[in-house]
Amino acid sequence: PYTTDGEGHSVLAPYAGHGTFGAGVLRCVAPKASVYIEGAFSNAGADYESKLLSNLEDALDRDPDILVFTFASATHRDQSLKTFDELYDRRISRTKGLVVLAPAGNDGTSQPRWPAAHPAVIGVGALAANGRQRAPWSNYGRWVDVYAPGEDLVNAYPDGTYVCTEPPNVDERREFHGMAMWSGTSFSTPLVAGLIAARMSQTGESAQQAWDSLQRFACSQSIPGVGPVLYP
Repeated sequence: PYTTDGEGHSVLAPYAGHGTFGAGVLRCVAPKASVYIEGAFSNAGADYESKLLSNLEDALDRDPDILVFTFASATHRDQSLKTFDELYDRRISRTKGLVVLAPAGNDGTSQPRWPAAHPAVIGVGALAANGRQRAPWSNYGRWVDVYAPGEDLVNAYPDGTYVCTEPPNVDERREFHGMAMWSGTSFSTPLVAGLIAARMSQTGESAQQAWDSLQRFACSQSIPGVGPVLYP
């Protein structure tokens, strides 16, 4: 995740620490969970769909109870991702008790994002910092199953210098020392995964059973105009 500047300082690459931060969110909610991170993207947060397959196969080879994606993609004519469909039919659907979660995305649109919109995937949107509204940048719609806190979360992050690439902060340098504040549905998603894992630890339920219980609870405390919600 690092490069080195002319003075020998560690400079964090774009999107560096994304998996570390998400894993930290999950572990804060479910400290007994074992978390494994698969680095699926070699190119600043984007890659060809075909290149994802081997990483997804590796993740499934670990025999997880919960599989968490931290990416979202628009597709041609809002069709499902072909690679995910093939993997789902061949492996995921045959794995008893496994639950799969994916972020709704951060575009502020109701247009489906994949794999979150897949009917067998738990699509997670983000609540605003006040916990009472949808974060304005969170995607939404009937294809989003649940919302959880995802704005201004604080968690683990690598040490180093980060050079901003997005306006209005282009070229601004920021120093990090093990922690960061970050927002995104990529982080509300592992929070929900952590709640599932924590319930599994407490009740002995499978991941699917734990999610079924949490889903009913989320629906019981739905926010009008938002949808079902869960809080840590």
